[in-house]
Amino acid sequence: SGGGVYTMGGSIIQSGGTIESNSAATGGGVYVNLPEASYTLNEGFVEGNNATALETGGGGVYVAHGTATINGGQILNNTSLRGGGVQSANGQIFLNGGTVSGNQAQYGGGIYLTFPDSNLTQSGGVISGNSSLADDFGGGGVYAFQGSVEISGGLIEQNTAVFDGGGVNIRFGTFTLTGGNFLNVQAGNRGGGICTDQSTVSLTNSQLGNNDAASGGGLYLNTVGVLNLAQTAVFSNTATANGAGLLLRGSAQITNATISSNQAQTAGGGLWTDSTSAALDNVTMSQNTAVTGGGILSSGAAVTIHNSLLAGNSATNGPNCSGSLTSNGYNLVQNS
Repeated sequence: SGGGVYTMGGSIIQSGGTIESNSAATGGGVYVNLPEASYTLNEGFVEGNNATALETGGGGVYVAHGTATINGGQILNNTSLRGGGVQSANGQIFLNGGTVSGNQAQYGGGIYLTFPDSNLTQSGGVISGNSSLADDFGGGGVYAFQGSVEISGGLIEQNTAVFDGGGVNIRFGTFTLTGGNFLNVQAGNRGGGICTDQSTVSLTNSQLGNNDAASGGGLYLNTVGVLNLAQTAVFSNTATANGAGLLLRGSAQITNATISSNQAQTAGGGLWTDSTSAALDNVTMSQNTAVTGGGILSSGAAVTIHNSLLAGNSATNGPNCSGSLTSNGYNLVQNS
């Protein structure tokens, strides 16, 4: 383990130089082992390393316990089955600056979280140009299987997944976004920007834009999931099937949001849902397009709207809405 550097319990601080072209079963570049161990990247490169193990990984950095803090520098072009750039089993990853880019893995091209105690906290920096190659699940930028992701700043852009979650794929965990943007990311199946499965998701003061997937171009919320979206713009996303902006199969509360200029080739340009509970409050839904339900496609869902604008959308069937909605008053809905 630790093809380039291994720490059992000490602190490693990298302020320049390159950890490059190393290989190990786990932690191709750097391996951080026990809870008191830490690795800090201030400047320099972790580049072109490879991890070969099937269950563990971390092409660039592997955190068994302890912490990895990225303040600057670059983690790039590393490869692994899981966590091309960085993988955390039970440790903490802090991304304050720098870039995680060009890494590749089956699961979690940029970053992979494994167990419930693993955590990614991003307050800055960029996760870009990473790719997931798996034909199930995915996570081009980040894959969290359990664990928690907390993002308050920075950028996740131009990542790709063959299957789910071009930006982030989170399963059985929690995802909190209080700032930061998901832009220009792509998934071949579900959730171009974000794909969630049996997870709790909170998005505020953020942007989901120019993302693409077969279903849920901006975001895909699977059954049993919970979404709270507020003060957020969902714009210019595309879907080759349904739900270009949002596709909701779990419970959702959307407040003070703009969903606009999204385009689905089949149904639900702005929003597609069969959720048991979807509530829209003070939402602008406009300029979205689809064949059916340009603004909203409600497929037997319990959808309520309040103090919202639903107008200027286009579709062959149901330009602004297809299916039933319940108005709680103070809405402006275009008739045609």
